[in-house]
Amino acid sequence: MKKVLLIDDDDLQKLLYTKLFRQFGMKIDTASNKEALLLDWSTYSSVLVDIMMPGLSGNELVQIIAKRIGAENMPHVILFSVLNTDRLNELANELTLSGLSVGRQTKLAGDKTVMRDLVGKINEEFKDSNSRIARNAQTDAARA
Repeated sequence: MKKVLLIDDDDLQKLLYTKLFRQFGMKIDTASNKEALLLDWSTYSSVLVDIMMPGLSGNELVQIIAKRIGAENMPHVILFSVLNTDRLNELANELTLSGLSVGRQTKLAGDKTVMRDLVGKINEEFKDSNSRIARNAQTDAARA
């Protein structure tokens, strides 16, 4: 089953997204930005991160985790913001240039079409991440 991590500072939003993702048959974990620092991101197929959170922004959080586990072990990251789309695009471009697989989303909940599109992106990235894991395993085996 595809596992998604949603990082947001708004508990009501986390509750709403959890319900919506489960309707699409996905397992979703939620965390605050501080809680997300303690999680193993490599166990998720995708991580959705709010860019506007107090203390540690979503962009800063992604950069910290990428340095810790390496870009090759990072799941697909989808940055989201409903208010600041220009900044969202700027941050997503910066992270993409650093070697991460990054998407962007300006709307999440409330619209079934938007949710279907988002789930489609996650499903596609899940296939890609499984291929990446298999390639890394083959490379590791060849080195041994």
